[in-house]
Amino acid sequence: MHKTKKCRRCHKTLSVEKFVDTGGEKNPKGHYCQACHRKRIEKWHRAALARERSYIEKLKILYGACWRHCAPPELFHAMLSDERDVCPYCGIRFSDVVPAPFNESPVHIDHMDPLDKGGEHSIRNAVLCCGPCNIKKGKRSFVHWLEMLEPKFRQLARAIYVEKHGHPPEAFIEGGPTARRAQELETVLYQTEEELKMQYPEPQETGPSCKRAMKTRTKQSPPEGREGGPGGQG
Repeated sequence: MHKTKKCRRCHKTLSVEKFVDTGGEKNPKGHYCQACHRKRIEKWHRAALARERSYIEKLKILYGACWRHCAPPELFHAMLSDERDVCPYCGIRFSDVVPAPFNESPVHIDHMDPLDKGGEHSIRNAVLCCGPCNIKKGKRSFVHWLEMLEPKFRQLARAIYVEKHGHPPEAFIEGGPTARRAQELETVLYQTEEELKMQYPEPQETGPSCKRAMKTRTKQSPPEGREGGPGGQG
């Protein structure tokens, strides 16, 4: 006879084989059944998307049209995860990734243009990829990295780059290392839109990323109809 227990969410008495741990793996010691675990994850994801959409509106107050250039990717993990559920560099499903021995995270945020070479710390320069690919890519330029990929993934990765940046990877001009400033900006984003509008009646275009964005917009205006979430280019 199978052992049973009661789910803490739905209060149904089910076989212990129906229970999972906090990571979604089957575990008879888990507190929630598989169905309830999925509902909890979906609820968290919806809440994260709502929070990230509010960040976008606040970033538009701060930086105007170049907000994507100033949006730290770690604050938009839910939106980045909605772009795809496979690694764009090797095609493995994120749920099937086996973490590296020295890095337990199966999914990484990759800066396509490396921060070490002057790439933006922004959502327009970021994709989610599997940990092994990100470790292998390291500080290589995106052009160099493309050469190491299989043809079908090279084509996909190039298309993603162009969609996000609005130009081919060969057009990237290397510079000095880029600093991360997510923690500083996150503190600002905790304020309400009304508070930010009072403090910043005009968009700020003084940061390094915004200056690069203004130069890019001057040289080449982006196609119309490409506004949207982090998946689009800035």
